[in-house]
Amino acid sequence: MLQEPIKETIPYKNEASFEEKYSFFDTKFKITTDSMELIDRFSQIYRRFRIPLEEKTDLCISVITSKYQADTPFLAIGEEKYRLMDEELIAENAFMAIIEKIVNKVKSHYIFHGCAVSFNEKGIMIIAPSSYGKTSLASKLVEKGFNFIAEEFVGLNRVTGMIDPFPRALGIRTNNKGSFEKSFIDVADIYDHIGKSCFPQYVIFLGNPLRAGEQKNYRRNLVEVILKEPDKEFVSGLNKLKDVRIISTALLKEHPVFTLSIKRDKGLINEFQLFSKRFKNLILFMGKIPDGPPDFNGPAFLSPVTKSEACGLLLENLRNMNPQSHLLQDFKNKPSLLLFKLIEIISETECYKLKQGNLDEMAELVYSLFRN
Repeated sequence: MLQEPIKETIPYKNEASFEEKYSFFDTKFKITTDSMELIDRFSQIYRRFRIPLEEKTDLCISVITSKYQADTPFLAIGEEKYRLMDEELIAENAFMAIIEKIVNKVKSHYIFHGCAVSFNEKGIMIIAPSSYGKTSLASKLVEKGFNFIAEEFVGLNRVTGMIDPFPRALGIRTNNKGSFEKSFIDVADIYDHIGKSCFPQYVIFLGNPLRAGEQKNYRRNLVEVILKEPDKEFVSGLNKLKDVRIISTALLKEHPVFTLSIKRDKGLINEFQLFSKRFKNLILFMGKIPDGPPDFNGPAFLSPVTKSEACGLLLENLRNMNPQSHLLQDFKNKPSLLLFKLIEIISETECYKLKQGNLDEMAELVYSLFRN
């Protein structure tokens, strides 16, 4: 999150070396910067949203990171300037700040945190916070023949009521000489089926299977492991470890991805770490998933929710996603009107809560909606 804009003047040399233009929904913007790292990252993730340099834009964003250019790194959005404080993470902080500001400026769409797929031109919005398994579920559905529509931002058009595509690139973490790096892969290289704008037929909310009071007492760690290639010896060794369970598997391109559940026991964790060292040349990435994510080990359960409850959940997601958005400011003194607008838009949808469980079971439950 950005701090308040700074009021003092920052002297700087206007020698930004890189310039690109993008379009997110109804907002076109230009980025100028002296940071190759920032412009490369933006280009990798959002290259499908790039527009020609000759097009007019609504907003100009400048990022100056070099001390040769200015006394302090800063981000300028229109007339406002913000300091970028952490020198080691300047490009990362600038990237997040730009996304925050652009999403807040969008007025043409209700933007939710989640992902979206479609089947027979009928859309499914999968709404959930980070680390709830929505992308894993979407990947399973694509394996069943669904079309991929959106990742990260699900944009519901305020005029048409349709889900509009937002096919940003997806990240994969790799181990480069002991340090983990993140690279980005175009969705077309992962999914064969990229969908078009469609009306939402279903809205599915993923619920955390751990109730708030249980999270501190949750006695297992969830660990994600990505391998260079399939390896039977690795899987066999995992199955022999006491209190280590494979709760889901997937493929990210040709790389096997394992989600493991490990009992929180110091001796067992040390044993798992020793086991992992045997396969250090095979493991691309290994990391703990934050507390409170879904446990894909139990039975999945799908239950209907009322339209009013669904709209309340959408409103909560909307506010958490972009609390300072121009769209929400339009409804600042009329919160009930925003709720009624959401009810109107999803009036023809069916709404469900999906309790996480076995990932294949979750996908089958969603798929069964189209067979009923």
